[in-house]
Amino acid sequence: MTDPQTDTEAQITVRDMVCSTCWGSLAIHPAPDRMNNVLCRSNCEETKGYVSKAWAEQEGSKRKSELLEVQRAYPELAGKQKLDQTEDDINDSLGF
Repeated sequence: MTDPQTDTEAQITVRDMVCSTCWGSLAIHPAPDRMNNVLCRSNCEETKGYVSKAWAEQEGSKRKSELLEVQRAYPELAGKQKLDQTEDDINDSLGF
């Protein structure tokens, strides 16, 4: 859970940041003492922190480019990606 924020801080966080866990958008939830919690709208696990929207967009573009590069290099694997695999599932399938 993140620390409570003032109205102004929360508005800036929601405007400029996304959830560090899933890169989803954020929402302001009232907290005691006229403070606010800024949490992920997707209700993913737990909002552990934030990353900037700019970084998430740049990283997403980079990952898409890497995926296209792999698909071109290994066309026999195209369409066989399991998008719902966790990091542990992938490591297990690779023998780690």
